[in-house]
This record gives sequence, structure tokens and C-alpha cells, in this order.
Amino acid sequence: MNRIIRALTAAFGGAFVLAGIGASVAADLTPEAKDDQVLNARRESRILTTFNLDPRLHAYDLTVIVDGSNAALGGTVETDVARDLAAQLASGSNGIEHVDNRIRVDSGAVPRKRDSNEIKGG
Repeated sequence: MNRIIRALTAAFGGAFVLAGIGASVAADLTPEAKDDQVLNARRESRILTTFNLDPRLHAYDLTVIVDGSNAALGGTVETDVARDLAAQLASGSNGIEHVDNRIRVDSGAVPRKRDSNEIKGG
């Protein structure tokens, strides 16, 4: 019993230390750096939303990482056409000047099934 309590105490203590480190790192960011993070997140979200709204891309699990005016795309699609379309949509997003298209093409890639609630946003 004491062994379990010690293990739990150590686990929770470690979690609190890590949480404190994360909070102090976030607190050390300048207001400009925080604004950049928010802007990057908005751009990522905008690109992912565009992918999800496109019937040729919505079934794929694509990733986007934005750093300033640069976007890196990842994931796997079935065709070169889908890969190129994703890059084109990302490059057309406001504020994106360069796209690093790391999306892989695999003709055996299986798009995920989406239920009607997911498509409707619910």
C-alpha cells in the first residue's frame, strides 16, 4: 500500500514539475512571440479547414505546420493530383508565401471514413 502511495506521489510530483516548467517557458515569451504563435495557429487552422471543406481532400489526415509565412504539409494521399491540390490550396492561404509539401503519395492509401455528423461539424 505504501509502495502505491509513494509511486502516485512521485508521479504527481513529476507532473507538477513539468507543468511548472511549461508554464514558465510560456511566461517567458514576449508579447510579440505570443502574437506570432496565435497567428501561426490561425493560419494552420485556416488551411486545415480548407482541406476539410474540399471533397477531394477531406478524407485524408493531413497535417499543417505554419511558421510565419512558411507552411509545411504532411500526410499521405492516393494521387499526385491530391498532393498538388493541397499545396495549391495552402499557398493560396492569406499570409503563406512558401509551402514545403511533404505529403506522400501512396496509391494504396485508404481515406478515412467520415460519418454524417463529422461532415456536418457536429
